[in-house]
Amino acid sequence: MRYEDSLFLVELHRRVNRRLWERMKAGYNISEDSIEEILELTGYDIVDDAEKIAPKALAQFRQEVRKRRKVRSLNDMRVRRANEGRLGSGFEKFKELLVVVDAFLHEIGDAVFEWYAEEEHQRNSRLLGTEGVGGLGLKAFMFLSLNSRACAIASEILLLTRQGYPDGAASRLRSLYENLVVMNTLSNAEQVGEFEIIERYCAWSAVEAKKERSSAGANLPRGVEVPDAQIPDLERRAMDRWGREFFKPNGWALPLFPGRRGGVQFAEIDRIAGIQDLRSVYLQGNSSIHAGPTSVLRRIDFSRWDDVFVSDPEEEDLKEARATMLNAIYLLVHSALTMHYIIAQIIGNPDIRFFANPLGVAAKHAYEAFKESENSE
Repeated sequence: MRYEDSLFLVELHRRVNRRLWERMKAGYNISEDSIEEILELTGYDIVDDAEKIAPKALAQFRQEVRKRRKVRSLNDMRVRRANEGRLGSGFEKFKELLVVVDAFLHEIGDAVFEWYAEEEHQRNSRLLGTEGVGGLGLKAFMFLSLNSRACAIASEILLLTRQGYPDGAASRLRSLYENLVVMNTLSNAEQVGEFEIIERYCAWSAVEAKKERSSAGANLPRGVEVPDAQIPDLERRAMDRWGREFFKPNGWALPLFPGRRGGVQFAEIDRIAGIQDLRSVYLQGNSSIHAGPTSVLRRIDFSRWDDVFVSDPEEEDLKEARATMLNAIYLLVHSALTMHYIIAQIIGNPDIRFFANPLGVAAKHAYEAFKESENSE
């Protein structure tokens, strides 16, 4: 585009010249930095006045907005109908599985709260001497919380797959895998009656909080610091008990790697979690989470010259969608079973193991529904 054909550049030239002239008349020195500042601020002003400067361009843009609103609405309906037509039965069975897992979680949670209310020595156990719950009570509650998170993530995977967002579903499937890695690691790390690792894991929230404070502190004026009084008591107690190494990456897991100094990579925790057969799920989500080229390139399709940008829901590859949901079933059920097995031993109530029966039935129905869709292709 030529300079004289650009409304923006013509207006920018006019306004910048006027501002420079006004500053020079006022006796200000004009430096290269001040010119750059004037250019930037003037550009913002021109955008704010776009209605006056470029009414035809904005009218054309609003026409495109109306078109995209209609196109996206129609595409939303088309994708939902297509996905439901191919995998609708599986989606409904998976939804029922989520209901069963939710009931599973609440029934076992009730048993834990009843046990905790009766065990005074557990109620008196505190995390590093703070007001937080510690000991076996903390261990039970943490496994309940991890399974609750698994259920929430699985619900997101269902929603995203159903609505035609495979990248989002792959990202959340990786999160579900990571959640199970932590569960398995914590369950295998020590005997049921021990809780050192679980307390380290919970206390590591102080490290996460410290990172958040550091990020916030980076935005404070120079010379202003966050006072020590604002540093959580848990962080100081963790430092006293476990030392500075605890605050390294994934420092909660250091006892699982004897002799290790420094941080622990998540991949190392993954290797000892015992679910390496599902490692491909983790790798699959990498490109979706980290803006890998595979994920990026699928968002433009030159075979659709009338609409090349894939920026809205898409009709998923049937095999990809099915694989996502089947993996989600496995990870979700594995999480629930790990949780109930550990808690049954902690609270000394093996009868909660019976709840695994309806869970297995619901999982089987969901699995079979998705496999049937494979046979109908």
